[in-house]
Amino acid sequence: MNAVEEKKAYRELAFKTPCYHLGNNLTVRRGLKWKNATNEIVFVTGFIKKMARIFKVKVCKFNKIKDEELSLEHDPNCTNKKGLYKAMKVAYPEFKRTDTVCMVYFQIL
Repeated sequence: MNAVEEKKAYRELAFKTPCYHLGNNLTVRRGLKWKNATNEIVFVTGFIKKMARIFKVKVCKFNKIKDEELSLEHDPNCTNKKGLYKAMKVAYPEFKRTDTVCMVYFQIL
Protein backbone atom coordinates (compact mmCIF):
# COMPACT_ATOMS: atom_id res chain seq x y z
CA MET A 1 0.00 0.00 0.00
CA ASN A 2 1.45 3.40 -0.92
CA ALA A 3 1.28 6.63 1.13
CA VAL A 4 -1.78 7.96 -0.75
CA GLU A 5 -3.71 4.74 -0.11
CA GLU A 6 -2.78 4.81 3.59
CA LYS A 7 -4.22 8.32 4.04
CA LYS A 8 -7.53 7.52 2.36
CA ALA A 9 -10.24 6.12 4.62
CA TYR A 10 -11.47 2.77 3.34
CA ARG A 11 -14.63 1.07 4.52
CA GLU A 12 -14.25 -2.28 6.19
CA LEU A 13 -15.93 -5.40 4.87
CA ALA A 14 -15.67 -7.64 7.95
CA PHE A 15 -15.80 -11.44 7.88
CA LYS A 16 -16.51 -14.05 10.55
CA THR A 17 -15.19 -16.70 8.14
CA PRO A 18 -12.21 -15.03 6.43
CA CYS A 19 -11.47 -17.52 3.68
CA TYR A 20 -11.31 -16.36 0.08
CA HIS A 21 -10.91 -17.72 -3.44
CA LEU A 22 -8.05 -16.67 -5.65
CA GLY A 23 -9.81 -14.32 -8.02
CA ASN A 24 -13.49 -13.46 -7.65
CA ASN A 25 -15.49 -13.86 -4.43
CA LEU A 26 -19.01 -13.19 -3.19
CA THR A 27 -20.41 -12.22 0.18
CA VAL A 28 -24.09 -11.68 0.96
CA ARG A 29 -24.97 -8.88 3.37
CA ARG A 30 -28.34 -8.01 4.91
CA GLY A 31 -29.73 -4.58 4.07
CA LEU A 32 -28.64 -1.88 1.66
CA LYS A 33 -25.38 -0.64 3.20
CA TRP A 34 -23.31 -1.92 0.23
CA LYS A 35 -25.78 -1.14 -2.60
CA ASN A 36 -23.63 1.64 -4.16
CA ALA A 37 -20.24 0.04 -3.57
CA THR A 38 -19.40 -1.07 -7.13
CA ASN A 39 -15.76 -0.15 -7.93
CA GLU A 40 -15.06 0.72 -4.30
CA ILE A 41 -11.77 -0.33 -2.72
CA VAL A 42 -12.29 -1.72 0.80
CA PHE A 43 -10.45 -3.51 3.57
CA VAL A 44 -11.59 -7.08 4.07
CA THR A 45 -10.93 -8.12 7.63
CA GLY A 46 -10.85 -11.34 9.57
CA PHE A 47 -7.55 -12.81 10.71
CA ILE A 48 -5.62 -10.26 8.67
CA LYS A 49 -6.52 -7.08 6.80
CA LYS A 50 -6.41 -7.16 2.98
CA MET A 51 -7.45 -4.74 0.28
CA ALA A 52 -10.19 -5.72 -2.15
CA ARG A 53 -12.13 -4.16 -5.00
CA ILE A 54 -15.88 -4.58 -5.16
CA PHE A 55 -16.67 -5.15 -8.84
CA LYS A 56 -20.42 -5.78 -8.67
CA VAL A 57 -23.35 -5.46 -6.27
CA LYS A 58 -26.74 -7.06 -6.82
CA VAL A 59 -29.65 -6.07 -4.57
CA CYS A 60 -32.46 -8.61 -4.17
CA LYS A 61 -34.66 -10.44 -1.68
CA PHE A 62 -32.86 -13.39 -0.12
CA ASN A 63 -35.58 -15.78 -1.27
CA LYS A 64 -34.89 -14.79 -4.92
CA ILE A 65 -31.25 -15.94 -4.85
CA LYS A 66 -30.58 -19.09 -6.87
CA ASP A 67 -28.06 -21.73 -5.77
CA GLU A 68 -26.08 -21.27 -8.99
CA GLU A 69 -25.51 -17.60 -8.09
CA LEU A 70 -23.59 -18.71 -4.99
CA SER A 71 -20.71 -20.45 -6.77
CA LEU A 72 -18.35 -17.55 -5.92
CA GLU A 73 -19.40 -17.41 -2.24
CA HIS A 74 -16.21 -17.00 -0.20
CA ASP A 75 -17.41 -19.37 2.56
CA PRO A 76 -17.51 -23.00 1.36
CA ASN A 77 -20.46 -23.63 3.71
CA CYS A 78 -22.53 -20.99 1.90
CA THR A 79 -22.43 -22.15 -1.71
CA ASN A 80 -26.12 -23.12 -1.54
CA LYS A 81 -29.12 -21.30 -0.07
CA LYS A 82 -29.55 -23.72 2.82
CA GLY A 83 -25.98 -23.17 4.04
CA LEU A 84 -26.12 -19.44 3.37
CA TYR A 85 -29.39 -19.12 5.30
CA LYS A 86 -27.82 -20.84 8.33
CA ALA A 87 -24.86 -18.44 8.20
CA MET A 88 -27.15 -15.41 7.80
CA LYS A 89 -29.10 -16.47 10.92
CA VAL A 90 -25.83 -16.58 12.89
CA ALA A 91 -24.71 -13.17 11.61
CA TYR A 92 -28.19 -11.61 11.85
CA PRO A 93 -30.36 -13.50 14.39
CA GLU A 94 -33.56 -11.73 13.22
CA PHE A 95 -32.86 -12.58 9.56
CA LYS A 96 -35.84 -13.64 7.43
CA ARG A 97 -35.91 -15.21 3.97
CA THR A 98 -37.84 -12.16 2.72
CA ASP A 99 -35.12 -9.69 3.81
CA THR A 100 -33.36 -7.52 1.24
CA VAL A 101 -29.70 -8.38 0.76
CA CYS A 102 -26.73 -7.11 -1.20
CA MET A 103 -24.75 -9.71 -3.09
CA VAL A 104 -21.29 -8.13 -3.00
CA TYR A 105 -18.81 -9.47 -5.55
CA PHE A 106 -15.17 -8.65 -4.79
CA GLN A 107 -11.60 -9.49 -5.67
CA ILE A 108 -8.69 -9.52 -3.24
CA LEU A 109 -5.96 -7.17 -4.49
